Amino acid sequence: MMGDLYERRVEGLGSLGNLGSMVGGSAEPETPGVPAPIVDYSWTSFTGVDWTANDVQVDPDVSTIENSAGVLGQNDRMIELGTTALHYLSASTTLTLGTVYTVSLVVKPVGTLRNVIYLNTYDASQAYIAVNLATQAVIDSLHASGISVTAVGNGYYRLQFSFTSAGGAHGLDIFEALDDGTLSYAGTNLPSYGIILESLTITHPAA
Repeated sequence: MMGDLYERRVEGLGSLGNLGSMVGGSAEPETPGVPAPIVDYSWTSFTGVDWTANDVQVDPDVSTIENSAGVLGQNDRMIELGTTALHYLSASTTLTLGTVYTVSLVVKPVGTLRNVIYLNTYDASQAYIAVNLATQAVIDSLHASGISVTAVGNGYYRLQFSFTSAGGAHGLDIFEALDDGTLSYAGTNLPSYGIILESLTITHPAA
């Protein structure tokens, strides 16, 4: 389904803004005695210089939307524009060749009108997953391992997978797609055709 997106994304890297949300340190250990993974990147905002909007708009901290803990005004809403195009957000990242990374996105559909999300890492490996949020089914994937879709509360899901960085240009895309996985389509420019973005992290195992 992703076709030649890797070639297109590498060619377009020069237009990406500078990434300012790298977070050092470690997350809390998930297993006693096992070192917590290192947090390479962590976002709770999907606007500003970190992210480039491509035929989408992002409404920040929407006051009428609850996050996974039921708190209002914390999460961003991504809405497709009314054009026939690829509808996605993108950010650049710096990853190390041969390192196994885990990507984790907490997301929720606005309603039941646009459910499929592609989470794409573009380097030479071009690892990605596509998930139907209505059914929690993984409908497509490439070079991704440890794929999981986990309910985290209030209608939100954590989409997670791991991949081995293969060098070249690096980055991350969040696509909206049609239910059949089609990525390029005529958008609606309506809030009811959108997704709520809560957080996204990229980690790798501690040494």
